[in-house]
Amino acid sequence: ADAIPFIDATIGVEAVRVTRAIAIIEAAAAGTIAATNAAAAVAMTAANDTIILAVEDRRVVMAIAAAITVAETATVTAAAAIAAGTAAAGTVAAEADDAANAAAADATVTAAEAITDTEAAANATAADAITFIDATIG
Repeated sequence: ADAIPFIDATIGVEAVRVTRAIAIIEAAAAGTIAATNAAAAVAMTAANDTIILAVEDRRVVMAIAAAITVAETATVTAAAAIAAGTAAAGTVAAEADDAANAAAADATVTAAEAITDTEAAANATAADAITFIDATIG
């Protein structure tokens, strides 16, 4: 019977010690959990920022690629326009040359006809004059 109060007192003291130890462990665990959560939040923020930057970088790269495509298309279009313009200019020059040659040929024929007509008229006039002179002399 004397031992029972001593055992009860010892159990009570040990229970208090265990309760205190549990409280200390729980406080330490709560601090660790809070620190872990804070670190995780920082890591998540950094990860999200990295993802946002990667998306923005991708958008920039895509915009640059689109601009390059537009520039390449414009270059091809310009080259085609230059080729078409060169071909058209060549055609126009050839047509102008043909027209000039035809006009020169027509002018040559017209001049030859005019010379022939003038010679014929002069010969006819001379013949008339000779006939008139002959008639006058006669």
